[in-house]
Amino acid sequence: MASVQILCACTSSSKVQQQGSIRYRYGYPSEKMNGRRCSVRVEGGNGMVVPSSEEEKRKLRVLVAGGGIGGLVFALAAKHKGYAVKVFEKDLSAVRGEGRHRGPIQLLSSALAVLEAIDQSVAWKIKEAGCVTANRTNGLADGLSGEWFGEFDLLTPASKKRLPLTLVICRITLQDILVNAVGPNILRNKSKVVDFIQEPSKVRVMLENGEQHEGDILIGADGIWFVRNSLGAKKQITQMLAMERCNVSAGKKKRLLDLFGNWCNEVIALISETPENMILQRDIYDRDMINTWGIDRVTLLGDAAHPMQPNLGQGGCMAIEDSYQLILELDKIAKHDPDESEVISALRRYEKKRIPRVKVLHTASRMASKMLVNYQPYIEFKFWPLSENAINIQIKHPGIQVAEALFKFTFPQFVSWMMAGHGYQFLQNFFNPLSCFSY
Repeated sequence: MASVQILCACTSSSKVQQQGSIRYRYGYPSEKMNGRRCSVRVEGGNGMVVPSSEEEKRKLRVLVAGGGIGGLVFALAAKHKGYAVKVFEKDLSAVRGEGRHRGPIQLLSSALAVLEAIDQSVAWKIKEAGCVTANRTNGLADGLSGEWFGEFDLLTPASKKRLPLTLVICRITLQDILVNAVGPNILRNKSKVVDFIQEPSKVRVMLENGEQHEGDILIGADGIWFVRNSLGAKKQITQMLAMERCNVSAGKKKRLLDLFGNWCNEVIALISETPENMILQRDIYDRDMINTWGIDRVTLLGDAAHPMQPNLGQGGCMAIEDSYQLILELDKIAKHDPDESEVISALRRYEKKRIPRVKVLHTASRMASKMLVNYQPYIEFKFWPLSENAINIQIKHPGIQVAEALFKFTFPQFVSWMMAGHGYQFLQNFFNPLSCFSY
């Protein structure tokens, strides 16, 4: 006869202390939740629960909420390290992007080097499917005049440090490669994390379908949603009325040409030559970076900790770097059965090492967004000399001239640090002999 274990969870408020465990629940503090949730799990036969092998007991058990780029890269690395990892994704079709075009994503040299260190086969597939941009002219240009505001070199810093070259790749293709590499035994579809409980010896997650899973660590990689909000990053939402319609289902190309018709020829040509079905509206969620990424056995990575605007193309790259740093810290404790303090210390070390670099890039990305909104290349003067007709004179805005000078001397160094300044030394055999990358 198989034994049946019934797991029940009760709550009466959003945060409850119960017998030494901490219960976090999604939602505002005023929300109430009554009733009892149970899940039934068959453990074994002959009326006994089948114990795990000694090898299984020693494996570090890691639960990941979210199957985006950061969650998948971490899961792939954890798989190679031999951890018992589970990834819970609420909608795998959204990850794979079936039936939808989700645009490209840029992978800088730093992120590609991490992927090569984790799995050379996966990195090779990504490079085969991508388009190298490091050997092209890169920089910021004035969309109205077409003049270069400033150029930067993505090729030289990568070559000097023997890093792979920056490329762009279709986001769907990238995530499809990662999903296939992680495998269905790790990635669980239709598994939305709705709750979790921390205890001294473990963390337990509750799924929307009633299942419960236990692990040593919970990683929030679900973007700006559940785990981030449960750790106190939720803010009051302000709703505002837009001056015009935001969702335009038809005539997207015409609308873009109306908006950007007076821009330079390159921009107009780009819009004109893009098929209507390839024009995509992507909503941008702007969030402040939080300075506390975790509590006890829970931590965050990627957009869950530092959602970035797309100006510098660093959102996915920083999530990949986060995953690698976290693996480095967990590897220090995974070779033995770590106690609670060791697990917590490893997570806090990861956060401490990642926050400074990410904060600089998050700030730079936000500053770039504000510059775009307030961009004014010229100042216009009108005067009437001896006639009734006004004469218009335009001069370049002094702020733009100062910015160009600063850009010329400082931005190349910043770009070099951004793409190759992560400080990682990829050691031979760090993951396994068949998937490593050395310098």
